[in-house]
Amino acid sequence: MYLVDVVLPLPLYQSFFYLSKEFLIPGIRVLVPFRNHLLIGMVKDCLKVTEEELSTEIDYKWIEEPLDTSPLIPPNLFNFLDWVSQYYITPIGLVYKIALPPGVFSLPKRRIYLTEKGKKAIEEGYLPEEFSFIKRKGYNLKYFIKKTGISLKDINRFKKKEWIVIKAEFPKTKVPTETFIRLKDLAKIEEEFSKKEIISYLREKIEVPEKIIKRKFPLKEIKSLLEAGVLEKVEYPRIRKIMLSLEIPKKYELTPLQKEIFEGIKNLIIHGGFKPILLYGVTGSGKSFIYLEIIREILKIGGKVLVLVPEIALTTYMEMLLLNYFKEKIALLHSGLSPSERLSEWMRILNDEVDIIIGTRSAIFAPIKKLGLIIVDEEHDPSYKEETLACKYHARDLALIRGKLENIPVILGSATPSIKSFYFAKKGKYHLFMLKERPFASLPEIKFVESKPFKLISEELKKEIEKMLNKGKSVFLYLNRRGYAPLVECEECHYIWSCPNCGIPLTYHKEENSLLCHYCNFEISSLTVCPQCRGFKMKFKKAGTEKIEEEIKKIFPKVEVIRIDRDAVNTEKKLLQVLEKLY
Repeated sequence: MYLVDVVLPLPLYQSFFYLSKEFLIPGIRVLVPFRNHLLIGMVKDCLKVTEEELSTEIDYKWIEEPLDTSPLIPPNLFNFLDWVSQYYITPIGLVYKIALPPGVFSLPKRRIYLTEKGKKAIEEGYLPEEFSFIKRKGYNLKYFIKKTGISLKDINRFKKKEWIVIKAEFPKTKVPTETFIRLKDLAKIEEEFSKKEIISYLREKIEVPEKIIKRKFPLKEIKSLLEAGVLEKVEYPRIRKIMLSLEIPKKYELTPLQKEIFEGIKNLIIHGGFKPILLYGVTGSGKSFIYLEIIREILKIGGKVLVLVPEIALTTYMEMLLLNYFKEKIALLHSGLSPSERLSEWMRILNDEVDIIIGTRSAIFAPIKKLGLIIVDEEHDPSYKEETLACKYHARDLALIRGKLENIPVILGSATPSIKSFYFAKKGKYHLFMLKERPFASLPEIKFVESKPFKLISEELKKEIEKMLNKGKSVFLYLNRRGYAPLVECEECHYIWSCPNCGIPLTYHKEENSLLCHYCNFEISSLTVCPQCRGFKMKFKKAGTEKIEEEIKKIFPKVEVIRIDRDAVNTEKKLLQVLEKLY
């Protein structure tokens, strides 16, 4: 007899003990009675006991049935999940629910298989003839019961006699991919093709999504060039909503400074153990190439690598580097995957089918057995903080904790490190490596322009925009404010409209004619009168992206202006339309 410790997906701070006649591997799911219901729980521990060792004051319940033959959680993850529950004061059941893929605690589809003993039992007449329907690939249990009319009670009886086996069925779903078209070999393009518009276009753009290029050029022309071997298709796992083509070198060599930093980090890793490392390098300094070399070192010694990336819409240079150099060895875990795709990737990681896991904050719970390194790219990014779920964890902090528990190095990388990380690095708690030079590009010229009297678009900026437009180039204007005006004030009593929940000023959105809180989404649908003095005159202060768009359209009426923010681009269709124009 065995005493089984089971975690249930409930908002409770405890696990529950059940009895089982057989040993159950920690990490598998079991069906258990809980009050008047049957729930799916996760086996945390299993101990052999005698009846004398059990408390007479407790009425123990028996496990109904195990659902898996192999664990869904590796042993090294249990202590980590316990730590998360205790530190963030979150019920252990909810931590498991957050950490595991959606649908794990729902009853899975199950298949019934016939054993060799079962085949003999059919021949000898002990097992009903209907079981002969079951072929080598098994049969869906639900449909088998429906087709034959044999009860689940009888099926469980035959299962105990080892005539049949019931297994949980996991969906095998591939992660969606994005197809790009590019020139196959620039040197081998014959003269007859070189003058074609599509060739000139791809020379400039490098790689373009297939769906974009098919809208720009005739399908016949694309097909003939693919068949001639002038163009080629390349597929990447879709890690982001917007997959941008980035120029990735086929070969690279580390600069002396990059080599020095790589060797320094390599020496730390070789000695083993938990090593928190901060890699502070300006944008374009080559942090990504150092990551690649360190990843190769970890893979050489049989370790796995977890790479955490921010929750953003656009692909980053580092992600495209990894996808190019380690394409077949990568698994993805991010919010854009469907529940079945996420579960499928989880099982690939669990079954040691991949060496590198790229994911956003929830990937910190990935079931990696031989984890050798964690990299947190852009460690300063606020999207690593979970704000919506019951457990308000920070993935960067958890990366350090998991690294400590598993005794492995953790690299935090950033061009603008968080104050916390930089402080610990300066204090000597983290190993600090700094890359202050750009080997292949110079830092952009930055000008501070004082506009007196104040103009939203200064004369100098206007001249620079005109210069770029005359050259046929695009201009990007950045502003970290959505809406039309971040501040609305009553002209008569100077009252400022604020959010009653958050206390911050409400932003005016001209398109919706509403005031909106960007923190909690509180909204005042239309401006009428001042609640303080009942006045009607409103003053819009400061500027948001809507205001900038309006001003630019007035100054350059013949130029197409695209606004890219959460309000203007809020669907996949709109994203594709913007992407088309950018290409």
